[in-house]
Amino acid sequence: MNDLLGDYPGYSPDTIMRDFGRCSFSDTGSCMHYSVYLPDGSYAKKVFIATMHYGHVFRIQCPDDECKNLGEYMTNSITVKDTRSN
Repeated sequence: MNDLLGDYPGYSPDTIMRDFGRCSFSDTGSCMHYSVYLPDGSYAKKVFIATMHYGHVFRIQCPDDECKNLGEYMTNSITVKDTRSN
């Protein structure tokens, strides 16, 4: 919730957050996601993935919910490894 309050000050999380819950990506340790619908019609999706050694955050923001399918595609196509690449 603190993340949501920091990203969207002045809004109550109960009124703008949707689709909060767990998700899974290959063999990652932990994954959570939520979507946000603001009163002006804009849409955002945020995904948090934790591996044994790293934490990753992915976000997509759009002026309306027409990119909702893109957000689903994006989160379904993420590949995260628990190694550092150069």
